[in-house]
Amino acid sequence: MKEYYICKYNLNAMHSVNHDIEKSHGHTFHIELYVERKEPGNKDYVVSDDINTVDVVVNAYLKQYEGNNLSTMKPFVGMGTTIEEIGECFFETIGELLQETPFELFQLNISENPLFVYQVTKKIYLPIINMENTISNYEVIRRQQDLLRS
Repeated sequence: MKEYYICKYNLNAMHSVNHDIEKSHGHTFHIELYVERKEPGNKDYVVSDDINTVDVVVNAYLKQYEGNNLSTMKPFVGMGTTIEEIGECFFETIGELLQETPFELFQLNISENPLFVYQVTKKIYLPIINMENTISNYEVIRRQQDLLRS
C-alpha cells in the first residue's frame, strides 16, 4: 500500500508580473504538497513523527519568503514571479530539501485564488473528498473517449 499525504501551506507574499516592481501586489498563496513515503512503514513505526519532518523543512523554506516581495528575492530576480514560475521553483527546491526526509515530493499545487490552481507533478494524485463525484466524472470522460474512438 502506498502512503501519501497532502500537506497544505499558506504564504503571504508580494510579486509583480513582467518584472514591474511598481505594480507589485500581494497574495496569500495556497500551496499543497503531495508527498509519498519512500519506503512503506511498518506497524512499529510512528508515522506522525515522520510527517512532522516534512512540515519543519517546508515551513523553514517558506519562512524566507513570508511578507516579502518575491520579485526582489533570489531565485526570482530576473526569472519572473508568475504563479507558474513560483510553482516550478518551489517544486524543484522543496523536492530537493525533502530528499533528506522519509518522504518524496510528487506534486505541488499553488494558487493565488481558489479558481486558478497551477500543478507541477511527477504523478497525478487526485483529491478524493467526494469519491462518488470523482467516479462519475471518470465515467463521463471514458464514455467521451469511447465515442471519439468509434
